[in-house]
Amino acid sequence: LEEAGLLQRHRGQVSAAAGGLQEASASFRIEQEPESKEAMARAVAEFIPSGSSVVLDDSTSGIYVVRELAKSAPITVITNSLLVAREAAQTQDLHLFLTGGSYEGWADAVLGPTAISTLTSLDIDFCVLSASGISDGRCFHPYEAVVAVKQAMLRSARTKMLLLDHTKLQRRALHAFADLREFDHVIVDPGIDPVDLRQLDEWGARVAVAPPQDRTR
Repeated sequence: LEEAGLLQRHRGQVSAAAGGLQEASASFRIEQEPESKEAMARAVAEFIPSGSSVVLDDSTSGIYVVRELAKSAPITVITNSLLVAREAAQTQDLHLFLTGGSYEGWADAVLGPTAISTLTSLDIDFCVLSASGISDGRCFHPYEAVVAVKQAMLRSARTKMLLLDHTKLQRRALHAFADLREFDHVIVDPGIDPVDLRQLDEWGARVAVAPPQDRTR
């Protein structure tokens, strides 16, 4: 059942995995596809110069992005994710700004009207988001409250970027939050299937494939 994607095991506990109506917990997602996330984070960091402001959602990919951004500090990191915030707080030259809001344990993040209101008042250089699934050229997530925060982040930013590891092309979810054409850059990991890459192109996405890590160094 775990291999089929119906259940997830984490520290001896079994629970339902992410699907069209639900998302896996942050503690589980952080351990999934680490090499893909590292590759995409390196690619994202290439677009973001020192001195920029960057808003990151509650995607666990944001942790890897923060680690790469630390190399270009000073940078201001805005987030609703406590996972991302804890990572950013470890780097002195990363200025951390939390949106506030109602805490949701499964995401280890804050959501709701306070988070949205805070984001509405900001003018941010870069927005970096992820999606739970892609279908017909649109980005989806299972939860309406998360979608509302993602949309507020998109409205607050000048340059919009989407992180999309290859597993997301095989998933669906309930709520649409953006069209792929809205993003200035769609970053995919090196493991993406050429068929999926052509599909993204047909949908009008401006795709950049993250290079694999050079292990000869």
